[in-house]
Amino acid sequence: MGKSPQVIDILTHLPYIDSPTWEWFHGTKPINYISTLNQRHINENWEAKRYLFEPRGQRLGENVFSLTHGKVYGVWILLDVEAGTITEYSVYGSPASKVTEEELESDEVWRYFRTTPIREFFAGWIEKMQG
Repeated sequence: MGKSPQVIDILTHLPYIDSPTWEWFHGTKPINYISTLNQRHINENWEAKRYLFEPRGQRLGENVFSLTHGKVYGVWILLDVEAGTITEYSVYGSPASKVTEEELESDEVWRYFRTTPIREFFAGWIEKMQG
């Protein structure tokens, strides 16, 4: 997968939701990196199946991985272990800051979307779920 040892370590310790019907929100499903099927995709056919783990046309660095599969209309929750942030990327969403035409055509458009420190992101979700 081309990920750093820190990302691999985190992926081995995450609690995974193993339900095909559970959605984070509309069109957004958690990725279970340790499922038998996903392990096969990763080990045998990573380049062809990369779109199951990363937004199409986007390249995530070695320190970034997605917690969710956003498909076309959902949200990819991208965790950057080096920066300690989460970026919410959506194919049809809008960047959080003004970007140039050249930046919009890059394979790292996701970097211009809303980014939040990890603790703040999850604290916000806990508050939403409890409220």
